[in-house]
Amino acid sequence: MHSPSRFRLILLYSLFFWTISSVAEVIVDGSLGQQTGLNAPNYQISAVLGQQQGTNLFHSFSQFNLQPHETAVFLGSADIQQVISRVTGGNASVIDGRITTNMANASFYFLNPAGVIFGEHAVLNVPNSFYISTADYLQFTDQQVFFTHLSQNSRLTTASPLAFGFLSATPAPITVDNGLLSVRAGKTLGLVGGDIFLNNSTLFATGGQLVFIATKAVGTVGLGINAQERVEHWGTVQITRSTGQIRPTLSNGVGLGDVDVSGTQSGQIYIRAGQFIASNAYLFADTYGNGTQASGVSIIADESMQLSQQSRITADKFGTGGRGGDIQLTSADLTLVDPDTIVRARLQRNSSGQAGNIVIQAERVQLHNGAGIGSVTAGDGNSGNIEITASEFIDIQQQSGISASSESTSTGSAGNLLIDAPLIQLNEQGAILSLARGTGGSGIIQIHANTLQLDNQSGISVALGEQADGVAGTIQVEVAELVINQGSFIDSSTLSAGQGGTIRINASDFVLIQTETGDKLSLISSSAGQSGVLNRGNGGAIEINSPYLQILQGGRIQSATFVGSTGQAGSIVIQAERILLSKGGDIIAPSSGTGHGGEIAVTAHTINLEKNSKISVQSTSTGNAGNIQIRADVLQLTDNSVITTEARTAGGGNIYLEINQSLYLLNSQITAEATGTKSTDQGGNLNIGLRHSPHFMILNQGTLRANAFAGHGGNIQIIAGNFIASSDSLLDASSALGIDGTIQIRAPETQLLGDIALLPSHYLNASLSLQTACQLVINDVENSSSFTVLPTQGVPLSPNTIRPTPITH
Repeated sequence: MHSPSRFRLILLYSLFFWTISSVAEVIVDGSLGQQTGLNAPNYQISAVLGQQQGTNLFHSFSQFNLQPHETAVFLGSADIQQVISRVTGGNASVIDGRITTNMANASFYFLNPAGVIFGEHAVLNVPNSFYISTADYLQFTDQQVFFTHLSQNSRLTTASPLAFGFLSATPAPITVDNGLLSVRAGKTLGLVGGDIFLNNSTLFATGGQLVFIATKAVGTVGLGINAQERVEHWGTVQITRSTGQIRPTLSNGVGLGDVDVSGTQSGQIYIRAGQFIASNAYLFADTYGNGTQASGVSIIADESMQLSQQSRITADKFGTGGRGGDIQLTSADLTLVDPDTIVRARLQRNSSGQAGNIVIQAERVQLHNGAGIGSVTAGDGNSGNIEITASEFIDIQQQSGISASSESTSTGSAGNLLIDAPLIQLNEQGAILSLARGTGGSGIIQIHANTLQLDNQSGISVALGEQADGVAGTIQVEVAELVINQGSFIDSSTLSAGQGGTIRINASDFVLIQTETGDKLSLISSSAGQSGVLNRGNGGAIEINSPYLQILQGGRIQSATFVGSTGQAGSIVIQAERILLSKGGDIIAPSSGTGHGGEIAVTAHTINLEKNSKISVQSTSTGNAGNIQIRADVLQLTDNSVITTEARTAGGGNIYLEINQSLYLLNSQITAEATGTKSTDQGGNLNIGLRHSPHFMILNQGTLRANAFAGHGGNIQIIAGNFIASSDSLLDASSALGIDGTIQIRAPETQLLGDIALLPSHYLNASLSLQTACQLVINDVENSSSFTVLPTQGVPLSPNTIRPTPITH
């Protein structure tokens, strides 16, 4: 895609430099005054060589080229506000010298429809803004037009410039090669033309505006950033820097970007193109002032926007008060690739105020190979928010990520993230994060998608670091389909006194959690604490609502506390139509800290646990194990599956099962145990059917246990329509050292059988075994059986008995 442009550039250079060597450098064409060539190397361009209308000074040149040792000096009275120059000879201008003026307030407008090239030694020493364009005309606020073609009728006016106009769909390019172009603080440097190329160059407008507009259509382009644009097709803006090429620095040692509006006042970068390409390019809109409101970066590229090779777009905030600039990127196809390729808004260390926001709108967003989008605070204020909307997909992979965070030096909170697309894919350690390493809280993460897929150790996470006192934000996921695969995760964690964030998932079709190969767990997880860290914060809750929840091999939903934590684990609340746990998939709430374990509440029509799956709460420290509450029409455990609460040095949790139709255990267990050595470490209770009792409860090699070691054994209470247990099933409420618990079964039908036959998984279709009467007769008339109903041979009624009437109503 780039080679034609590069070839065109080489061709232009060879042609232009040959032209320069053979003709005078600056020639006035005589259309506005005397036709004359000017003397090098200092070209004195006086006002009498052009025409003045009010505060506008017009010049017209047939050639305008400057070599490295040459200077063009524009002269005029102090009241001149605009110096407007055109080049009419049909050759591009190569400017590798200096442009300066004695006019104290003048802005410059330089138009050459054949093209403009700035070289390494080019200098713009003007007091105000400078616009370079390859447009065909300049339009003014009174609608008068100054054409660059002598064959067209121009009107000189006193009005202010309004817009650049293009009469061709292939405007000439503007190129800056190895150059350093700048304007004074707060002013504008604008490039408006066809394709725009910056190669190993720096454009600098401290606290001002840098405007690049590349068009490929007939129409007009306004001068201002928010001005009206009346073109339909756009060209390419390409900013590249060779690897190892050293960027210039200011006298204070601050390094410059390739496109830089950083300063004590607000600055803005505005780029309007069809394609925007940045390769090892830095675009800086940083703010150093106190109490200022920065503008930031706005890039609109209708077709594509690609940042690669450690390119950076930043809007960082230094100083006290105020707010950093925003970054707004709009494109059909936005791609960030390679490590350290970043888009960032940051509140710097020892600064206060707030970092700016990042807003991205696209059809497709791709972050690959370590690229990142981030909002950060390292100072006394919050980081900004990130909002990314894509009409087709968002693809984040290969250790790339989107994050809003606070660093350890910050007292502020991390910003919020809103991610919205029909398809959101995270793969190969792709991440969406909100992290609080300072004393503030983390932000909220909101995900809206039809399909959200996390693969190969990718994750979505909110977290509070050890210093955080704030609250972790919520993870809100609104999808149709959620797939968490191959060691990926959705996680909320707190390592501090701050409260963990809630994970809330609403999936209108299904949720699938699994690890197909390997030993990495795929998780939805909430946790408090970590080994060796004193943590007082509670874990966040997990809430899942979906018609179908599948937790398969290597899949897990967990709410945990770890050693060193005094906070409580968060609860797990699941609502679904169908739930399947298979091949070791589990829902657990373990507690290793002194806080209580989390509660698990599951509601569904059917719940199946098979092949070593489990629902479990566990305490391995002094905190009591949490409770398990399950409501379902059908609950089935098979193949060594378990529902259990366990406390090793504390009290066991209780299990409440409210089953409307059937509860079936095949070679599986439901247990509530306490193995602690204190008399207060009592076994949990197992309650089945207290409010809603099953019609059938069947144990086939099933176990119900409510044990304790030193404390009292728990109680087992069962209410069912029918209770059927095989002889090798077990009900146990004992205590090794304490008092045994009680077992109470209330069922109209109670059967203890030696063996229970397994029923087939499918219904018998009786109609297939039946034949019609006609078929029977036809097939075997002689041996056909028959069944005849005859009237009864009872005792006759007495004459005094009232007889039944034959009349019916």
